[in-house]
Amino acid sequence: MTSESATWSLERTWQVTTADGKPEQLATAERSRFRGVVMLGAAGAGKTTEAARLAGHERALGKCLRQCRLAEFADTSEELAGHLATLAEGANEQTIFYLDALDEAMMPERRRWLAIKHWIRKDLHGTGASIRITCRPAVWPSELSDVVSEFTGSESFSTAFLQPLDDSDIRVAAASFGIDPDAFLGQLDGARARSLAAQPLTLRMLMKLYQSECGLPDSLSELFERGIERLVADPQERRDIGTQSPIPTTAMIEAAERLACYAMLSGREAVCFEDDPPPNALSLHDLAATFTLEDLRAIGSCGICDSTFPASFRFGHRQFAEYLAGRRLARLPAHQARAFLASPDGWSRGVAGPLRETAAFAAMFNADLAEWLSSCDPDVVGLSDVADSGLRRQATLALLDRFRRAEMTDAQ
Repeated sequence: MTSESATWSLERTWQVTTADGKPEQLATAERSRFRGVVMLGAAGAGKTTEAARLAGHERALGKCLRQCRLAEFADTSEELAGHLATLAEGANEQTIFYLDALDEAMMPERRRWLAIKHWIRKDLHGTGASIRITCRPAVWPSELSDVVSEFTGSESFSTAFLQPLDDSDIRVAAASFGIDPDAFLGQLDGARARSLAAQPLTLRMLMKLYQSECGLPDSLSELFERGIERLVADPQERRDIGTQSPIPTTAMIEAAERLACYAMLSGREAVCFEDDPPPNALSLHDLAATFTLEDLRAIGSCGICDSTFPASFRFGHRQFAEYLAGRRLARLPAHQARAFLASPDGWSRGVAGPLRETAAFAAMFNADLAEWLSSCDPDVVGLSDVADSGLRRQATLALLDRFRRAEMTDAQ
């Protein structure tokens, strides 16, 4: 998917908290003054895009960048530890490590954190290198902040929260789409959809729906339902020249739901057609019992996917897969869906970290899952469009209780 912030020329800001506890607003490039930066932001907020922008700035300064998308190298803690050790070889003061998607690795959270903690203390000790880590705030472990701060020195460490888009950002984005900014903002207010425009991914979907002149959705579930359908459907240009997919839109979405479940539950987000696929990708052999080659090629060429290489593709944004998988799991009996989504420590401990947004989407369509989350993992309900006011009240009270027991931090 196109990098929205880059396309719209937005200068995103971060609220940065340093060792003295005083927050300040900094642009993306200004964070290069810190050796250690933890970059936190909600799903779809643009963390990876802004990390890439910071990386480009630091590369231009002559730094040596070493990057790792943790979700692709973290099936086991041993695999992650081995990859990180290799990444650290020969590091020095000019080296900057970028660790992306800490929250998406499909392995128990504590093993993931411990692997990174040991890597920093053992392999990076004395190198003088810098480090940047992106993560969703709800699953960021405060103990890792302490480890990174200890490594870089507290005066050179900061926690940065990516700020949501404001009205001026929305105006710039709308104008770049050829949309009248005042009219668009007015319709957002009329549909009570202003909060949905706070993140680049959902803002882009809103603008596409606005251009279709069908009115704007007023909920996250409706936005994704209509947005996914529009992205999957063949554009007019393909229909005009007769190159549209032979698979109907409804069948394509159903197949994409099944593929999203494979991707989310296995932690392997790419699909590879090669004879010898990488270990972090789903192969044709893995999917042969469920999909035809025609199915996979059709999904890979539609608007919800990006072709990363000629022989592979992945969903254009992780939230597309989370929505599709969540909707599919919500149609299962609640006990089966809960078994797929639950933490490795058991369903009473809530949702597995990488599946939180998937569970939030599932709860929108399944009242029994919403009930489970409101008692066992209440902050996930806050990510959801659960309409039942009783469940939202129950979740809020459970969340407050976790704060009282110091089981959650203000960052989360």
